Amino acid sequence: MTEFDPEDFFAPDRLEKLGRLREAGVDPYPPEFRPSRSVGAFVDEYEETEEIEDDTTHRLAGRVHRINDLGGIAFVEIEDESGSVQLILDEDTDGYEHIDELDFIDIVGAEGEAIRSNTGELSLHADSFTFLTKALKHHNPPSQSELGDKYETRAVKFWWDEVRDPVGTRYRMTRQLRRFLDDRGFLEAETPVLQNVAGGT
Repeated sequence: MTEFDPEDFFAPDRLEKLGRLREAGVDPYPPEFRPSRSVGAFVDEYEETEEIEDDTTHRLAGRVHRINDLGGIAFVEIEDESGSVQLILDEDTDGYEHIDELDFIDIVGAEGEAIRSNTGELSLHADSFTFLTKALKHHNPPSQSELGDKYETRAVKFWWDEVRDPVGTRYRMTRQLRRFLDDRGFLEAETPVLQNVAGGT
């Protein structure tokens, strides 16, 4: 039996960062983190407010889309299926000491208050920051040619709007059609699809 070697599957630099997190006592895959709301709901509440004076604490989670670490302060853009928002981390943020281990497409959680940055961008000023999933492979946005290859790497491609939006639109249309017919007493029946090719390919 061939021995499993993580470096054959994962990026060595990310494995090193994973090791450093564990050596520091950080669980890079914690069993639970409950956001208080989606990123989109957070943005919807404050995007029209120029002077934010609300001291409500929010818990947000998302996949890292951009990192700008200036030393002593870092701006991290995260996104979920509902939208994106900027996190502001500084030396007072619990967990900031591990910012060097952060990579694109890691999943993180943060807790803090809504503020406007110096440039006026809506942000979450994080009191605490935690890794939720340390990504171990490098991934870049799919090219237009890759978007048409039958979604062979669909788990990755669904992170980008070019793939996710059409699928979401189809789902909503199908759901509405089912609801329309169900309200009128129609019965949905699933039957085998007959094909002359074994395996359906």
